[in-house]
Amino acid sequence: MTDDVRFSVLRRKLLAGLGAAAIGGVTASAVGRAAPAPAQESERGAVVPSILAFDVNDSLLDIRHLAPLFERLFRDGKLVNEWYTQLILHSEAITLAGGPYIPFFNLSEAVLKWMGSIHGVSIQQADIVELGKRAATMPAHSDVPAGLKQLHRQGEAYRGQ
Repeated sequence: MTDDVRFSVLRRKLLAGLGAAAIGGVTASAVGRAAPAPAQESERGAVVPSILAFDVNDSLLDIRHLAPLFERLFRDGKLVNEWYTQLILHSEAITLAGGPYIPFFNLSEAVLKWMGSIHGVSIQQADIVELGKRAATMPAHSDVPAGLKQLHRQGEAYRGQ
């Protein structure tokens, strides 16, 4: 199995797990109480969630689209992975600490500036603008359309359509 195929399979497994795990939190947020969404049972006895939630960045959208910015700034496009890891870490920490809502892009900008300070790189406003433009145009991973079609077909089959 090639690395791209292996990564695609692992990402799909992760998506399925995240989707199932997120149901309770999504429902609790939507209705203001901490109760899991009502699920139904499939013909085989498996619990089928009533809501499927996706993390978009790097699950559906390819963050490697941002690599040229990191190559230009840090001379290493792979640092986009460090930036994204730190972005998610800080986002989770703020959320779990009950901190104030911070728009994802504002946090993205702050983490880029933080990385610049660590690596001795001055982050300019033009760099922030480029980050925003690249983030807004990230393409889907090549396996996403087929995966979403498969989920749609399975949903139709489940609903008996």
